Amino acid sequence: PHRALLPAPVPPPFRTAPHRVQGAQAGNPAVPLLEGHRVIEQPANLSALTHRLDSAAEEFIALHRRTPEQNNSTMPTSAPEARPFFLYYAMPHMHAPQAFLPEFLAASATHSPYGASLRELDNSVHRVWQALEHARVLEDDSEENGSPGTLVIFSSDNGPWNIKCNWRRRWQVGDPGSQVEPLGGDQGPFLGAWQRSSRGGGGGDTGKFTVFEGGHRVPALAWWPGVVLPGSVISWPASHLDLLPTLLAAAETPLPTDRAYDGINLLPYLGSPPGKRHPPRRALFHIGDPSAPGGSQVDAVRLGPLKVFFRTCAAAACGESYYTCAHLSNETRVFDLDVDPAESSPIPPSSPKARAATAEAFRARAALLETIEPGLFTGTNFSSGAAPSDWVCCDPENLSCRCSTTNSLHRSEE
Repeated sequence: PHRALLPAPVPPPFRTAPHRVQGAQAGNPAVPLLEGHRVIEQPANLSALTHRLDSAAEEFIALHRRTPEQNNSTMPTSAPEARPFFLYYAMPHMHAPQAFLPEFLAASATHSPYGASLRELDNSVHRVWQALEHARVLEDDSEENGSPGTLVIFSSDNGPWNIKCNWRRRWQVGDPGSQVEPLGGDQGPFLGAWQRSSRGGGGGDTGKFTVFEGGHRVPALAWWPGVVLPGSVISWPASHLDLLPTLLAAAETPLPTDRAYDGINLLPYLGSPPGKRHPPRRALFHIGDPSAPGGSQVDAVRLGPLKVFFRTCAAAACGESYYTCAHLSNETRVFDLDVDPAESSPIPPSSPKARAATAEAFRARAALLETIEPGLFTGTNFSSGAAPSDWVCCDPENLSCRCSTTNSLHRSEE
């Protein structure tokens, strides 16, 4: 069971604004950059944020560097330099507002904010990869020194935020009259075409905030010499919920047995020849937008190539005012994603395939809900800390709580 977390105490140097029209009281204070409970700067310099995080990742990896002496000695694996490590790096890109260092704008073929952010993301991956190489922990060295190498997983969180507009609209197709700077990504073939159609769902868009494929289907790459077969592909969908069981299996650590898990261990599939990778029989659940009538629910269930919708709605498209759930429908629909990845035409509801999938999806949803204990959850109470006196303010005497511990950006290579 997951129990609610209590708010952590706020030690110095956080200072809350005094009760006068200064600091946070004067309005929304600048967004701070924090390291633990220390304010690095306020407001956070978003253009330098990715560089800062890249440097922090490099420094962390360097702490676990295997020295040349380790490669040629019997140094025990319990030595600090040889300890396994876990690094979770949530990169700021590719999320609006697409802030980046100036040099990446020139490196972009489109000279656009989206292109520059993509270039900086590519550079971030390179810096982390290079840090692993320099630390001598990337390759499989288990036979000589007992080091199995490093499992590297790259993925994303959700599809494009379509209200920010597809960057291709202006920079590839050409839209010189556009008054909107496109900052959103591209859904590729996963269009959610039925929802967009006036004869289907009635409009809106089908990226972030929706349970259509364009809203949650993202790339995922795994690299681990000696375990993951080079060039191999898993054709069935995995989930971010699979990462916990997979990483614990890689660390040879058993899962706690006092709770239910929605994910599975992917290592047996990553390490098997393609012809022997039989897809697991599982249901993937897609939770809908909490702003929809009735709140957050299981809006769709994925069963192999079939996807059963219990509820559909759209998010705001480019040029529309903000909303996260409109054109709501509570009718059940089934799509075959193997033949219709654009989700353009539901399977006839009276067909045996649709009826069987719908019945299985209802059973899977009921089984899932039985594993959830009401009242035991991990969450955040957003009503707590809403008063200005609760906001982080490193300088209450300043109108916008502004301060900085650094006056310039120091690059790791300098």
